[in-house]
Amino acid sequence: MNQGIINVAVIEEWISDNLSAKAVESSLISKGYDSDLVKQYVIEFKRLKRAKNYSFGLMLLTFCVQAGIIACFVALHKS
Repeated sequence: MNQGIINVAVIEEWISDNLSAKAVESSLISKGYDSDLVKQYVIEFKRLKRAKNYSFGLMLLTFCVQAGIIACFVALHKS
């Protein structure tokens, strides 16, 4: 029924609400979206969720590397 382009803002809201892909799919089906659009939404939801997790992991890795380098310099300076 509902046709149109994918609304990224809605997907980001689902991600912040920590919904699962199955919950997103069920919600869209109950609102009357056709199956092709539901599949596109779920694919985009998974892609954006994976990208967010990747960004957080990369940020955490960068922080840990910098902390390790600082600890190394402090240890070398004290010896």
